[in-house]
Amino acid sequence: MSRAEAEAAIRHLLATETDPVRFSNWLFRPPPFGLFSKLWSTQEEKQALIASPLFQEANRRLSELQRQDVARSRSPAQPVVPASQPPRAEVPAPAEAKP
Repeated sequence: MSRAEAEAAIRHLLATETDPVRFSNWLFRPPPFGLFSKLWSTQEEKQALIASPLFQEANRRLSELQRQDVARSRSPAQPVVPASQPPRAEVPAPAEAKP
């Protein structure tokens, strides 16, 4: 696969893939599987690739897909409690006063 073909495949995935696991596997798996691993052969090339706008865009897209996946899997019955706020204890209803 040429560099141009790998970059075109990466751009296609950026535009079309909606599953964060598949997205990550296609792009970031170690050599020889991930598309980004096809774009470097030395440590210097790898470092330059990691600093590239295309790699940065792919990282942002992966984060976005992961956030969307978490939001889809969260049940409305399970509200998110901020980490700085402990969950409230259930307070039993007061007993009715007896005459």
